[in-house]
Amino acid sequence: MKLYLSGKITGVPDYKAKFAAVETEVKQMFPTMEIVNPVTVGEKLQQSRGVVNPNDISHGDYMKLSMDELAKCDAIYMLDCWHDSKGAVMEYVFALENGIPIYFHKNLSTMQFGTDSGRKDDSGKLDWSLLPMNLMEGVVKVLMFGARKYARDNWMKVPDGKNRYWAAMMRHLGAAQQGEFLDTESGLPHIDHAHCCMIFYKYFLSKEST
Repeated sequence: MKLYLSGKITGVPDYKAKFAAVETEVKQMFPTMEIVNPVTVGEKLQQSRGVVNPNDISHGDYMKLSMDELAKCDAIYMLDCWHDSKGAVMEYVFALENGIPIYFHKNLSTMQFGTDSGRKDDSGKLDWSLLPMNLMEGVVKVLMFGARKYARDNWMKVPDGKNRYWAAMMRHLGAAQQGEFLDTESGLPHIDHAHCCMIFYKYFLSKEST
């Protein structure tokens, strides 16, 4: 079994020690677990290019390699303050979209892994039966709230939508991380608002590539 560690690196002076401590903690609970530490992944990339200064490699190159490694993992473990990191949020979104189980900081004891690794085959037609539709109900409620407050599909017309919905997603994730379950204005869960913002963000991102 492979577990990917995700958290804030940029701007954290002791990030290496922090990731190493979490890796040790996981190994103590799951001795046979294979840990994918992005710090180690980044260091290997630097060595392969003969780079001394980590800043000589672009953030995009680091993220591409990290995403490649994440795709091979059976689960992702979000460290504390992950929502303050653009890269970690991207990894969270990738895991969410690709059905990779997500575990959060301080919930290490809740992780359960079988003896056999799961599989994810991306070829062929979309199998919508795999999507837990009951979890989408909250997203629909947020969309209905927005339609009543503004207008149906108004979110598609928001100027600078990509950056604004990214910021909104981060605010909702941050509130949820701090223990605030419901949004005070809508009365709906922050995580459902964040999911909506993630969908909106992807919409504007896809428009840029077309």
